[in-house]
Amino acid sequence: MTTMQREFSRRERQIVCALCEAKAVKDIARELQLSVNTVKDYLKTIYRKAQVHSARELMRKMSAGDPLPATDGGLALLLHTAQRLSLEAPPSEALAELHTAIRHCTRARRVSFWHWLSSGHQLCLAGETSSTRPGSLLRAEGFVRQLRERGWARLERQQMGGVEGRELAAYGLVGEVIGVVGSPTPRVQVVLAGDPLEGRFGPLDAPTIRLLVRLVHAESGMSALRASA
Repeated sequence: MTTMQREFSRRERQIVCALCEAKAVKDIARELQLSVNTVKDYLKTIYRKAQVHSARELMRKMSAGDPLPATDGGLALLLHTAQRLSLEAPPSEALAELHTAIRHCTRARRVSFWHWLSSGHQLCLAGETSSTRPGSLLRAEGFVRQLRERGWARLERQQMGGVEGRELAAYGLVGEVIGVVGSPTPRVQVVLAGDPLEGRFGPLDAPTIRLLVRLVHAESGMSALRASA
């Protein structure tokens, strides 16, 4: 445990761990049975003690000062990759970095980027040409609706035989599919990852993808993240 970590109370360490899993303030409050305002007060104290201004800065500082044991290769890779993600990279570079990070740190073999689009009365996802073929449009209602409402969604392998699964498979997203809402660039609001090794994701893949997406928020997205924290 680093000197900085020892300065945190037990409750503060719980909140720090939740932040590192990319959990939202409201989710942290629900899990710890605290009010949202109480969690925000804890975050102000945590940031003051760590001399940072955001969850991103906190994770970078903690990982930089806390060498990981060589046996924990997966976590070491995640932290090393997170440190390399550039907040100020041009959009094309930011997406390339995020694509590589998700591929390296999770079982995903296919990563694509999308933005919200209203088609008539239906909310759809339109694919970015950098990661999908031009004109790609995803109308998978249940999956898209869950993404919009919860900020992330997962379509498990046994669900891929339905209409939603077939539509996702048409864009190379087979096996299980994980979607995460974020703002890695101004034109991208949703990241989809699929085709995992062995046909399914592990228990840590979803929080890892969520964390990596949060770490490459564009400047406007980071402002919103700081406000929510």
